Amino acid sequence: KRQVDVMVATSGQVAPKDELNRIFQELGQQYDFQVVWIDHASLEGLGLNIMYNPAHSLGLDRLIAAYGVRVQGFKPVVVVDLGSAVTVDSISETHFEGGIIAPGFKAIQAGMQEMTPHLPIPLDQQTPDFPPKSTQNALWWGQYAFWVSGLERIILEVAHATNAQKIILTGGDAEWFFEAMHQKSAVKETRDPIFNSDVGKLVNLAFNGIKVVLRPHLVLQGLRYLSRIKGD
Repeated sequence: KRQVDVMVATSGQVAPKDELNRIFQELGQQYDFQVVWIDHASLEGLGLNIMYNPAHSLGLDRLIAAYGVRVQGFKPVVVVDLGSAVTVDSISETHFEGGIIAPGFKAIQAGMQEMTPHLPIPLDQQTPDFPPKSTQNALWWGQYAFWVSGLERIILEVAHATNAQKIILTGGDAEWFFEAMHQKSAVKETRDPIFNSDVGKLVNLAFNGIKVVLRPHLVLQGLRYLSRIKGD
């Protein structure tokens, strides 16, 4: 058999735990590995107090990202995970302080199309035509500006409320949102110390000197950290 040190798994609606166990049994015929299950119960007592009610309702991806912060050594921070939904969470050295759930950009677009089906589908990318001179362009700019500006405000409110020193962007739309926020800002590129293939980006915001760090794979970093603890 081929040697694999650790295989980390978490169960969600897409792949129930029983189904994943079946897959692991099949893989066990070809590979020699240890399975580490990550769930709310397994994370108890690992040094992070969950200020969320009820604690088990907190999404595992949000919680695992909080442990990913420990790999980076950032504290206190605001973690912004940008996907179909956007979560804006505050994490201190010892606590998950809570956070906000907001719609992602595609959710904003889908909701607009559902509520106003008589309007055309907006353009799928930014154009230099401003002020907009077509309905499609007007829709794109309206949704884009509404989402970026609104989300930026939410992030700042959470950061100020919890005295965060850094803001970490992660998830599928993280880089796109980063560029949207900072098109006119100087950006310094740095090599990610955990995943050498990633490029981290640091920028000082114009307000209060809060730094923004791009870490697209923060959840994977959290899984890696947890697998080492749980696998020992």
